[in-house]
Order: sequence, then structure tokens, then C-alpha cells
Amino acid sequence: AYRVTDGKQVWNVTTPRPPNNVPAIGHLVGRTGLSVVQPIGQQVLQGAPCDVYAYDAETGVLQWVFNGPSQKGKLQAGDIEGKPYRESVGLRGLTLPNPWSTPAIDGAGTVYIGNQEGQFYALRDLNGDGHVFGPDEVSVFEAGSCYSGATGPAIAPGMVAVGSIDTMYVFKA
Repeated sequence: AYRVTDGKQVWNVTTPRPPNNVPAIGHLVGRTGLSVVQPIGQQVLQGAPCDVYAYDAETGVLQWVFNGPSQKGKLQAGDIEGKPYRESVGLRGLTLPNPWSTPAIDGAGTVYIGNQEGQFYALRDLNGDGHVFGPDEVSVFEAGSCYSGATGPAIAPGMVAVGSIDTMYVFKA
């Protein structure tokens, strides 16, 4: 992180895997200041784990970690299955997306993010223990197809919309 006014580095962290997509900045549930949410992982590597990290935006201190799924197959969910259709309409056959979509943070401090294994997550560290885990902190929707790294959830009052590589989903409160 660098200070805008003079370009001086304020903090630096090394992630255990590639910070392989765009971060999100916002207020997380249970936190007072801004946080940086960074998805990490290595795509197209069977068995590779992928996680989501949240850092304090001012200090770089790790706030919480969500341990996501590992890549099960040789490619991401739905990539091989949708290849013939994509090619038939003149698109590139394989999407080879990043492990995570772009994250988004809603006004209540919940992080929304799609995964290469076909799940769409809502994440929140409600108990403040630094590990997002369990049904109170992790909500998951099984879509069966991955979310492209360039895809990100769109949030409006009472609604979240996101597109996987083959379908758009809209969730209403």
C-alpha cells in the first residue's frame, strides 16, 4: 500500500499464493476502518487451494481468512462442458479463469465472490476470530460453473447479481 500524497510505501504483505485478481476495498462487518479483500490462488492447477484474505487498509494487518475449495478437475467447473457451445458461436473454447471472481462488499460488510469450482459465496467474520468458517459466516450457492476473473457481483439495495461463465444469477432479499 502506498500513500497517495507522496507515494511512500505504508505497508506490504506477501500472500502464500498469487494475488490473482482485483481486490475490493470497503467496510467489513465487525471492523471500524476500511479493509482490503484480496482473493488468492493459482488457476489451471489441479489440487491448488484458493483463499480470500482481508487486510486492514491502513496497516496491512491480516483481519481474516476464508479457505476456499481446491481445484478438483484439470480445469475449472463448466469449462470443458461448455467448450463445444462457446466454439460453435465463435467464442474461445476454454475460459481458463482466475480462481476467484472480483469480490464486492455490500453496505452491511458482507463480501460476495464467485469461485472457479462453481460456488458463489457470501462471507463475513461475525465472531471476529479471523477465520471465516461455518454456516453463520459462509453462505454458498452451487452454480456448477466457474466465475470468470473479470466477473464481479453487482450490488443494489436488497439485490446481488453475478454472472458465471454460462448463466446470470440474481439474488433478492
